[in-house]
Amino acid sequence: MQILLADDDTATLNFLKHALQGDGHDVSVAEDGNVALEQLTAPGATFALLIADVDMPGLDGITLCQRAATFAADMPILLMSAHHAELERVNGLSNARYEFLLKPFALEDMRAAVQRLLS
Repeated sequence: MQILLADDDTATLNFLKHALQGDGHDVSVAEDGNVALEQLTAPGATFALLIADVDMPGLDGITLCQRAATFAADMPILLMSAHHAELERVNGLSNARYEFLLKPFALEDMRAAVQRLLS
């Protein structure tokens, strides 16, 4: 499955990319929300899942997901944040297929959320 992973933390980005690739997924990465939006709207883009950090420079993860929902309303979303207060903002998303992981999380929790959202 083609997954777009957006996070401004390079260590998290690389760790999750390698873990998801090890699970058989094709993973594209973006180090901020603007780059992720460009990848989502590129001609021929067919992402099955968007995984995004909430707190990124430029375009934050929630705004990214709101914009993505305008052209890919059925694409599931997995949001991550180290700030529990962001959960209230996430609850305002119109996309019915999303989950939220509070950082730090166990890799098993990430894998389980990806499986649920892709099934």
